[in-house]
Amino acid sequence: MCKIGRFSWIFVIYILHTGRWQNFFVDSATKITNIYCTSLDKNYSDFQRCRLLVPRRNEISMDIHVRAYQLPVNNISINLSLWHKTNSFQPFLYNQTYDYCKFMRNPTRMPFVKIFFDAIKKTSNINHTCPYNHDLIVKGFVMNDGMFRLLPLPGGTYMFKLRVATLNAWRAEVGVQFLLDLKSK
Repeated sequence: MCKIGRFSWIFVIYILHTGRWQNFFVDSATKITNIYCTSLDKNYSDFQRCRLLVPRRNEISMDIHVRAYQLPVNNISINLSLWHKTNSFQPFLYNQTYDYCKFMRNPTRMPFVKIFFDAIKKTSNINHTCPYNHDLIVKGFVMNDGMFRLLPLPGGTYMFKLRVATLNAWRAEVGVQFLLDLKSK
């Protein structure tokens, strides 16, 4: 065995034996800090509610209610992007447009959208395939601290921006700003 390999094994045994391996894992805390909702076509849809609530200490929930005026909605495209704040919000790591109806038929094909969708599906009524014949509601959504464990994100302020299009025209935009605080276990 070469000296580099022997040193690596000795280092691993030392880390495991002393219990210092716990310092190599990072936990995160997330907190929603701001939200904005914009209807780009008031004749098609409008936001009845778009706000943050504080149900209990250190917990912030999000409520969104979108009233749709032209039903049913069959052709939906979404653009989901992740932004990171340095001096201002800059595009970061991800910006993709998807056919939402196709995604709902097979969600495992689009992993980033699935992470986002799995987080909100329990608190919303958008958890079925197209067509949509009702208003869209997200009520009491709270960001889970482990929600981003699959994404390699440094700590800081981020924003999810969701743009929704139907019939090839952008109809609405929602931005959710949140703080990702990394802490060692």
